[in-house]
Amino acid sequence: MVEKEKQPVKPLKVTTISGLDIGPEEIKEKQRSDTTLKKYWDLVSKPVSKGKPQFVVKKDILYRKYTSKHGDKNSVGSAH
Repeated sequence: MVEKEKQPVKPLKVTTISGLDIGPEEIKEKQRSDTTLKKYWDLVSKPVSKGKPQFVVKKDILYRKYTSKHGDKNSVGSAH
């Protein structure tokens, strides 16, 4: 087990999608200026029951978080 800790971490394989090469600052700016996201920004501070999506903000970026009625969590990327 100690030998595994010494091995370098393998990089995560991520599919690249053309046109989505933007940084976090641009995502923040686009989310804040997108009027269609207003209702989701308003839902950030409201409590939600299981089985319904919840919207959270991390480092000023809006995310959708879902917990099923069985307690399974599913976090999805930014709500853009």
